[in-house]
Amino acid sequence: MKIGLVLSGGVAKGAYQAGFLRAVVDSGIVSSIGSISCASIGLFSGYALSAGKVQKLYDIWQQIHFDSFADLTYEVWFKHYLKELMAEFIRTDDMLRIPVYAPICYVLPFIRMEYCKLYGEYIKTWSKFILGATSYPFISGGIHFFRGQITFDGGAMDNIPVFPLIEFERPDLILILHFESGYRPRRKYLLSGIPVFDFDISIADKFRKHSFDFHSDTLQARLKHGYEYGGELINNLFGGCKASIEEVCAAAQRQRESETDRRLDGATFETWVQRLNEIFYPYVSQFKIKMRDLSVHGGVTRLRLNKEVQRYVN
Repeated sequence: MKIGLVLSGGVAKGAYQAGFLRAVVDSGIVSSIGSISCASIGLFSGYALSAGKVQKLYDIWQQIHFDSFADLTYEVWFKHYLKELMAEFIRTDDMLRIPVYAPICYVLPFIRMEYCKLYGEYIKTWSKFILGATSYPFISGGIHFFRGQITFDGGAMDNIPVFPLIEFERPDLILILHFESGYRPRRKYLLSGIPVFDFDISIADKFRKHSFDFHSDTLQARLKHGYEYGGELINNLFGGCKASIEEVCAAAQRQRESETDRRLDGATFETWVQRLNEIFYPYVSQFKIKMRDLSVHGGVTRLRLNKEVQRYVN
């Protein structure tokens, strides 16, 4: 069984992902994960899982502490905190053993988006891409460029990027981990022929909001709850005698139904991001979607949005 994993953006809620992925590593199901698609802070999580650096990611989250968003902004702008963090986390000897997909947005000549694939041996464009795909101009320490163009966070247009897995990987099962309790997978994703199940990781922490809360106590709690929820979910889906895709899907459906009443309707930061996605994505889908392969022998694939592809993006 090959699992496709989708990791959404969520700013400080990325700590939940670090805890969850640590449970994934401890459970031993990493070998079943055949592809990852992620956006914004989820790109760091996806990169860590693919590179075998989940513990490193977990340790970094344990070290982070900012009393306020103003303190974080000061460190990012004047002390280059984000770039230093990138230099510590992404190394030239990294090897990505699982394909990682992520969206990036460009400002000029018009607002547009493309997906990029990271896989195999490290190449120097990865750092610039990750910085550009997880940053907003004038918020993340200035303006960032990738391939000579001004970029911003890919999550602004596709914060829960299921499409690359459906179009390029076709796994046996897609698991979406996000922080938007009201999210429902697009109906056309569900019609792709691949079972798709979504889970709000923050359910274990009573859907705590505050996406920009980088206080150490909050992050420690999120790491803990993410790990505990990850262990519970993995055991429920893959534990016991479950071996077939049908059994796993049945377990995922039961888990999903058991959480329905607890998933709240209250708006969070991710709710507004998702609403922006609903506005911008149909606009983006009117153009050719470009897939850029950022690997040693990578190239560019342009998808003409014929009727077959439009089933998933419109």
